[in-house]
Amino acid sequence: MKDNARIVIGIFDARKQCERAVEELRAMGFRSADISILVPLAAKFDDANRSTAKLFDHLPGIGSFAIPGTGPVVAFGPIMGILAGAAARGLVESLIVIGIGEFEAQRCQSYVHDGAILLSVHCDDDPWQFKAECCLRFHGAKELISRFPATVAAADYRGHGIG
Repeated sequence: MKDNARIVIGIFDARKQCERAVEELRAMGFRSADISILVPLAAKFDDANRSTAKLFDHLPGIGSFAIPGTGPVVAFGPIMGILAGAAARGLVESLIVIGIGEFEAQRCQSYVHDGAILLSVHCDDDPWQFKAECCLRFHGAKELISRFPATVAAADYRGHGIG
């Protein structure tokens, strides 16, 4: 990972909110390779959730893992490479490796363990980071965690000519 690469992680309680955020990120120009999703198996895709599997189908890679301290998960997107290590060392340590602070990484693990969906977005620079943070917040992320703190407070981006 490049030293200046930015990662924004949104924590979602509701599958539908996460779906809407992914749809809008794609509409805003984020590449499939920029978006990853980690879903606890407790929130697995049953018949009522097939639209989720179809929506995330365009993301590269899909797999399921058992992560120590987190439990079984399904992953979509480039986060798969990170999870290969997470299956051995845990989610917290894997997030620390990519530059997320230890406290924030522990909170991510706790949220996923409790059934929340983790949506991560790779951002090339400050403007893309701002767009991602605003989009995730707008669509109901209960928490945002960034590799680099935002340079501008995330506001309603629709009111700022970004969306």
